[in-house]
Amino acid sequence: MKFEGKIEGREIARRPTRIDVYYDALIELGGADIAAQILNLSAHGFRVRTYVALKEGDDIYLTVPKYPPVRAEVRWTDGFEAGGVLLDAVAL
Repeated sequence: MKFEGKIEGREIARRPTRIDVYYDALIELGGADIAAQILNLSAHGFRVRTYVALKEGDDIYLTVPKYPPVRAEVRWTDGFEAGGVLLDAVAL
């Protein structure tokens, strides 16, 4: 039996579109630079792969060549991949 109902008042907010990319980047964490690759971006967030495990809640600066650093906060981690929210505005 298939149920086709709708739960009122519990709609899921759509997150901004993510764009798959591959940018070499640097993450500044506590004065140290960590090599990283940005795997995807949206207007408000990102996913990166690093060679040093990041922790949820880390305040970082994300830098790609020819652009100023962008402040960000790590929101989740899975081994050497992490995702977060951009605290500074960014033009895609």
